[in-house]
Amino acid sequence: MTTQTLDRAIGLLHLLAASGTAGLRLVDLQQQSGLTKPTVHRILDTLRGHGFVEQVTDTRRYRLGNELAVLGWSAARDVHD
Repeated sequence: MTTQTLDRAIGLLHLLAASGTAGLRLVDLQQQSGLTKPTVHRILDTLRGHGFVEQVTDTRRYRLGNELAVLGWSAARDVHD
């Protein structure tokens, strides 16, 4: 993975975070990020594979996955213990 790919993935996560629970369609992520559709799709597939992103079946929208909450909790647990 290149630094550029990592930057792009983090950018997509930020867009999804800003969208709340409604999530965003692939085309919305593509337009807002300025990336090509295949690039966004490829990154989302990888993020989905790790549980960082999920796709809602009915709407086909993407939103943040539960694995990000687990990571956040893991980071915060040391602070609060």
